[in-house]
Amino acid sequence: MEQWEFLQLAVATYINSELPGIPTTIGQKPIRGFCQRLKGKQGRFRGNLSGKRVDFSARTVISPDPNLQIDQVAVPERIAKVLTFPDRVTPHNIERLRQAIRNGHDVHPGANFVLAGGSETFKKFLKFGDRDMMADRLRIGDIVERHLRDDE
Repeated sequence: MEQWEFLQLAVATYINSELPGIPTTIGQKPIRGFCQRLKGKQGRFRGNLSGKRVDFSARTVISPDPNLQIDQVAVPERIAKVLTFPDRVTPHNIERLRQAIRNGHDVHPGANFVLAGGSETFKKFLKFGDRDMMADRLRIGDIVERHLRDDE
C-alpha cells in the first residue's frame, strides 16, 4: 500500500507540484510539474509560444464592419502592400502578374519582388529598376511576391 501512495504522490507532483501538503523540492532542485511549465511569465504560453519576432506579420485594431461577410477580414491597404503572397507564374495568371509588376511596390494591387526561375538567388526588388522590362521578361515558373488581394 505504501508503494501505491508513493505512486499517487509522484503522479500528482508530475501534473501540479503546487498542491497543498506536497513537498515542493526533492533534495536541492525544486519540482516543476506540467502546470508550472505552462503557466506564468516564464511558462510555455507566454515565454515560448505567443510573443516571437517574425517576418511578414502585422498588428492592427480589430473592429466589426457591417460591409463584410462573416468569413471575411478587412486588412488595411498599407498592410496588404507589405504582406506578400508568393505566386508562381502560369499561363493562366501571367498577364495579371505582369500588371502587378508594372504597378510596383507602391500601387495596390502590385508586387514587391520577382524571383527569377523560382530561385531565391535572383530576387529582384521592384522599387528600383525598369518594371516594364521586368514584366516583359517574366517567364512561366518565376515567382512573383505580390500584394494581398480581396477574398484571399
